Amino acid sequence: MPYTLMFIREPVSVNSSAKHTVYEAELLELLKNKYQLAKGKKTLIPKGEALYVQMFYFCKRRCGRDIDNILKYTIDSFRKYLYKDDSQISYVLSQAIVLEDNKVVPIDTNGMDDEALLTLTDFMFTDQRDWTSCTYFECGRKNEKFHHFNLEDLWK
Repeated sequence: MPYTLMFIREPVSVNSSAKHTVYEAELLELLKNKYQLAKGKKTLIPKGEALYVQMFYFCKRRCGRDIDNILKYTIDSFRKYLYKDDSQISYVLSQAIVLEDNKVVPIDTNGMDDEALLTLTDFMFTDQRDWTSCTYFECGRKNEKFHHFNLEDLWK
């Protein structure tokens, strides 16, 4: 079972002057509220497990950050709680999706938990809030099926 989190907060970029420690603390608190550590455990996922991370950065119009620049602080947020160290992560897939550019392209939400799906739906179809972006983060155990070349053919 992957660990997932959807958050409505503009991510901090490595190129930004914003305080990444505040961002990291906020994300960690969201994760702790959603997933409790088992008694006697130090992290949700044991040290030594090979992991993947998938991140979607949804923006209504123009994305304020480059996806590659927000990955680092987002991944760092969960060290020592979700996983022991980010060196366990050996596969990362990230996408920035500008919703006004993707009106015709369906977004496959199979596998997304109900809470994340509700947040994404609210974000996509409600203009009354001052939300500019929402981000979906997923981390799970990697297996031998993650190694592919020519992803374009794989996803046809």
